[in-house]
Amino acid sequence: MRPTLRGGAAGCKGRQARQAWAYTFPAAFCDFGATVGQLPEVALVPCQGSGDLAALARSNCFEVVPEEAHTLKAGAVVRILLS
Repeated sequence: MRPTLRGGAAGCKGRQARQAWAYTFPAAFCDFGATVGQLPEVALVPCQGSGDLAALARSNCFEVVPEEAHTLKAGAVVRILLS
């Protein structure tokens, strides 16, 4: 039996710049308290090597960032995977 991934769409809370060579799934926190008709906002959870486990504990989703997206502007629509 294959697991079912739950996901959705959200808007970036702030500008994000990164270097990537493949899809990445950084830990993020999504504010699901959006008003009717608006997408929820998602922001990356800050992490540094040794703090990755703490970042995962503070996150409630993963942002799906395709390899061709080198910069995401605030308000850009991104896919998220719920954790």
